[in-house]
Amino acid sequence: QADYFVALAEKAEPFLQAYSAASGRSIPAERIFYWEVFGNVLWAIVTLNQARRHLSGQEPNLELASLGRLCAEVEMEVLSLIKGDGSVILNRR
Repeated sequence: QADYFVALAEKAEPFLQAYSAASGRSIPAERIFYWEVFGNVLWAIVTLNQARRHLSGQEPNLELASLGRLCAEVEMEVLSLIKGDGSVILNRR
């Protein structure tokens, strides 16, 4: 799994400890994992829908078109999370 959590701004463990201290509740790692995967799948769906708006002619827009490309990166992230060892690394140019 990723070393960073919460929009790549914080390592997971310090964030979870601070959350637990502030709220008095601890969150099981399995629950965090589920929501991390779910959030990435949801973002993939959003990027596809944005690209579809552009490609259909409903709203021609370069930004919407470029978001469609992000779906492949999000897919790789989901596969990496599911695999669990972080071995899927994107080749950024």
